[in-house]
Amino acid sequence: MKTLYTFAIIVLTGVAGIQTVAAQTYPANPAATAQDSTTAGTQKASKKTKEKKETKKRTRVVMSSEVLRTSMVKRSDISPNKVEVVIKQAGRVINNPNDLQMVGSNGTVVNLSNYIGFENMELPFDGYVRFRAQNLMNNSVYERQVRFVVTDPGQWVLRIEL
Repeated sequence: MKTLYTFAIIVLTGVAGIQTVAAQTYPANPAATAQDSTTAGTQKASKKTKEKKETKKRTRVVMSSEVLRTSMVKRSDISPNKVEVVIKQAGRVINNPNDLQMVGSNGTVVNLSNYIGFENMELPFDGYVRFRAQNLMNNSVYERQVRFVVTDPGQWVLRIEL
């Protein structure tokens, strides 16, 4: 319940009579009206947050450990679905990383002298690559790992920079 007060300032001007200079209406409790408007704003906001947005799970790198940079790039839309893994250190490709372990949710793991990757995958595909590599100074060895998800068909390149 809103209570309003009206204030009028009256000035006496001698013989001319009574003249009203100003009249204004004020709320009884300004804090209460501010609270009412805030409550209405939060009710509108809560209705908006209740609507769930559909999020599409997209092709991406989910997790990486002890690597400088990772990226997933689509090479082409041609089937069969496959992911080529390219590991680089200081601009040079590492063809035979130490203790390489590759696990995929389905498909075939390929590890040749010049090609590392997954082929004949069914979507969605979850992949995991783990290996050991030295740092740039060649004085210590780190265990490095990358986990990724592919949801779009095509041929992909997973680049791992150390």
